[in-house]
Amino acid sequence: MLSDFEWLPLKVEESAAAPSARWGHAAVALEDAILLIGGAETFGGALSDVWSFSEDLGWRLVPTQRCPMLAAHIANLVQNHVYCFGGDGRDGCIAVWDLDLDSMVWSPLDDSGRSPPWRRTAASTVVEDVIYMIGGWGEGGPLNDVHALTVQGERGDWRQLRFSVCERTPPQRGSHSATAIGAKGHESILVYGGFAGGEQLADLWLLDVRAERPTWSCPKTTGRAPPSGRSGHSATAVGSHLILLGGEQEYQKTFFHDVYVLDCDAFVWSVGQVSGSAPPPRGWHTGTLLPREEGERAAADGLGSHILLFGGGVYTRFFDDTHILDLAAGGAAPTPPDDLALDLGRLLARVDLADVAFQPAGGGPPLHAHSQVLCARSSLFDAMLADRSRWAEGAQGAIQVDVPADSFRLFLEFLYTGRCSFDAGGAAASTTGETPGKLDADAARALDLLPLASLHMLPRLQAQCANVLGRAVKQKARGFEEGSPALQQLLDLSVLHDIPQLTR
Repeated sequence: MLSDFEWLPLKVEESAAAPSARWGHAAVALEDAILLIGGAETFGGALSDVWSFSEDLGWRLVPTQRCPMLAAHIANLVQNHVYCFGGDGRDGCIAVWDLDLDSMVWSPLDDSGRSPPWRRTAASTVVEDVIYMIGGWGEGGPLNDVHALTVQGERGDWRQLRFSVCERTPPQRGSHSATAIGAKGHESILVYGGFAGGEQLADLWLLDVRAERPTWSCPKTTGRAPPSGRSGHSATAVGSHLILLGGEQEYQKTFFHDVYVLDCDAFVWSVGQVSGSAPPPRGWHTGTLLPREEGERAAADGLGSHILLFGGGVYTRFFDDTHILDLAAGGAAPTPPDDLALDLGRLLARVDLADVAFQPAGGGPPLHAHSQVLCARSSLFDAMLADRSRWAEGAQGAIQVDVPADSFRLFLEFLYTGRCSFDAGGAAASTTGETPGKLDADAARALDLLPLASLHMLPRLQAQCANVLGRAVKQKARGFEEGSPALQQLLDLSVLHDIPQLTR
């Protein structure tokens, strides 16, 4: 775990160019530099400049054409474009602004006039080239909506993510953070803190945007969490860690200049042990991971180990100082996310390496798997397949299973990756327009998988199935009406497999 840090002195010549004092600016990381965009020198104001920073060249003003006035906006890098939206500048509220990094020309993105309502101090991040914007402060106060922007060529397509009215979602907020975390192909979004109008928040939320139906959850954390809520902080992903810097503690009164670390593999908080001269307390600054410099100690996968902190303010003063936090001061380097599940997921797709076949109920092509993985994950498969001469199943050309193909495919996915498509907790879909008595797809698969989970002694899968089925019953999912065969099957399974929460 990252723990020992050091604030490094940054030598800047007095005559050197540098951004003016500001807060509410945005920063994005390029391959060789950090790009800083806009911000405000006064309350409610906005700037129209772009700066770049690298450790070898320092700050440089970047000439761009038609640069909009932007502050308290979002900015995200997708491919070779930076997209900005919202904020206090007169230009930020009317369109998504697109900075083409090849031509360095700004232009409004054509989104057919379907952009979300104006807001400031929203939080955003990128997952698989899709920009996700969460919450912010709108005309009527704080928000908790989620909008996704996908860009194709010169056109942008906004869509709002919808969640069940029964699903627990984050409270409304602004000045929070949203950070993509996880191995490539398995990213989720972590939302932390923010200001809700009457209080500073200290809650942590996980948004799974890769599920069939995006869902929110509240991860349970351990360790030394931040002692109180905060807003206007920075949250930087460094491998499998989230680094929190500073932020406002008490509205218009006190600010932090501390460092907190969240290990996102285990969801364990810790306090950063920091040496060197710390910057003054502040909020609405930027904290951005710098590209790795030649000779710099780095994490696996070439991750840099320096975070650039710039600007911010405390209501009575805005800052123009630049600081670098060395994450490898104690000899530790940022740990990249665990990609074992991703690799094993790829292995599941390798039919050419498979040596076991299953024939699901209902016919269709067999499903293939690898005996070494099956034996390692299930003691039942270990007994069946380790000595194939002793078990009829081990010698069969294709092992017959009394589970439909879609459900057994999810079962294999869980054995290989530890997760399946309803991990984040899909509940029942609306019954509008559906055939009466037909089960929700997730609930039907959970009914199929629950006996398998018990048979193969997989308590995590059993718990996931029970959660899906419990929500389906609570929300009166289609097919689970009182007296229905599915509900009776569920009650029978709950008794057979000792899952009392399903009978409450």
